[in-house]
Amino acid sequence: MSATQPIVLFRPHLRSFRLLLMVASLISAAHAQTLTTLVTFDVNNGELPSGLKQASSGNFYGTTSEGGANGDGEVFEMTLSGGLTILHSFDVSDGADPGGLTPSSGNYYGTTAAGGANNDGEVYEMTPTGTVTILHSFDVTDGTQPGGLKLGSDGNFYGTTAAGGADGDGEVFKMTPTGTLTVLHSFDSSDGSHPSGGLTQGTDGNYYGTTSSYGPGGYGTVFRITPTGTFTTLYGFGLTEQQPSGLLQSTIDGNFYGVTVEGGANGDGSVYKITPSGVVTVIHSFDVTDGAFPAGLIEGTDGNFYGTTKDGGANGDGEVFKMTSAGAIILLHSFDVTDGEPR
Repeated sequence: MSATQPIVLFRPHLRSFRLLLMVASLISAAHAQTLTTLVTFDVNNGELPSGLKQASSGNFYGTTSEGGANGDGEVFEMTLSGGLTILHSFDVSDGADPGGLTPSSGNYYGTTAAGGANNDGEVYEMTPTGTVTILHSFDVTDGTQPGGLKLGSDGNFYGTTAAGGADGDGEVFKMTPTGTLTVLHSFDSSDGSHPSGGLTQGTDGNYYGTTSSYGPGGYGTVFRITPTGTFTTLYGFGLTEQQPSGLLQSTIDGNFYGVTVEGGANGDGSVYKITPSGVVTVIHSFDVTDGAFPAGLIEGTDGNFYGTTKDGGANGDGEVFKMTSAGAIILLHSFDVTDGEPR
């Protein structure tokens, strides 16, 4: 996909859900966008869809965290025209509340935040036709509520759990493709708690991530961890910037970019830049009119960033925005409940 045609997945308001394809034509001076509904979710085929991955076939794979045959979420395949096939329905015994998928060696790897043998979540492998194999069952001692997986350059998977572990504040783990799990770091509130937004591998081979709370400033951290578990807190957020969630490393300048869900100059969240050594610069503070409570970024090949806000904007139901590396915001679409509300 080109940077001017990003696939964006939204979670609509209320209890029926739509999967939307936004074709962002940046030619119009008014920045008007074409929004097409591809699939409407209705509890029977799943609720709360999240992150799509496009396969070599051109089809997309994704998950719903709730709904489906057993109410515990689904894995689905979708064609470009919106044809939907349910590949697997979770049933608590093999997990519940699945997150995003990570492709590797022709199969897909993912986590469930709950369910499984100990009701603390699972890591699973799924074939393109929907056969699921449980690779690891969490049991609180090694974490609970696992988030998404990052495939490392060494062929192993790296991830976090939002809670559990030695001190109950979450873990960073490494897992082989066959399911052998090693805890690399246990958070203890002094260095952060409740990691969120997953991990990203830097060009230096290390992994970078965020915790949503605690740490030196009390309101979350940015951290770096080596593949062998050497851990460094790079930055502690204070009252002015709160709840960081997720990072990406820019291919343009090598810095990391992320969002804080709350805080900023107006209390509605912010976008910040952090150097690999930990120097933070806030480059945009949302103010309700251009959105509130941002939900992560992607970098386009045009050098700009794209993202969504959960609330605010023209109708109060969230926005899709484009942002330059200097922090200038261009609003691409304002939701109005009838066409969804991003999450």
